[in-house]
Amino acid sequence: MSKSSFEELLCKIKPRLLRKNTKMRMAIPTEELRYLASGNSLTDIEEMYSVGQPTAGNIVRRVCTVIWDIMKEECIPIPTTEKWYEIVKCFETRAHFPHCIGAVDGKHIIIIRLYRSGSLFFNYKHYFSILLLALADSNYQFVCVDVGSYGKDSDCSIFKNSSLWTALVQHSRHS
Repeated sequence: MSKSSFEELLCKIKPRLLRKNTKMRMAIPTEELRYLASGNSLTDIEEMYSVGQPTAGNIVRRVCTVIWDIMKEECIPIPTTEKWYEIVKCFETRAHFPHCIGAVDGKHIIIIRLYRSGSLFFNYKHYFSILLLALADSNYQFVCVDVGSYGKDSDCSIFKNSSLWTALVQHSRHS
């Protein structure tokens, strides 16, 4: 991530991440969130700020949640009816694939085994993961994403448990 991109993102998320200093500890400055852009490990955060592993993990989780909450509408807005028709038209003209609303696929994201998760996150590739399910248009741009399914789940069950499936089923009931 470039410095200018990081600073632009930081300006958007900073108000929701600001913490106050207390008598017990100094708050970690929001500028130090560059961890997410640098590729450092959680151990680096633990050592740099003298915090435990759970605290470092909570910080990263909170930052990721805030980034998603603030940026999702800008980066992956909910498609309008017109946008769906545009996607279908592009698939038909570009790929000669009529009546297609997108290309869907899943990706295993490697994770460290979660405490007391049993085999829920253990996948057929023999490692622990969560799944990212994405729908892309004919320009390879995300239209919809769903993250967090268990690594053990199949593509079909992930799709049937996704927000996209729910929206499609609800829309077909109202049509």
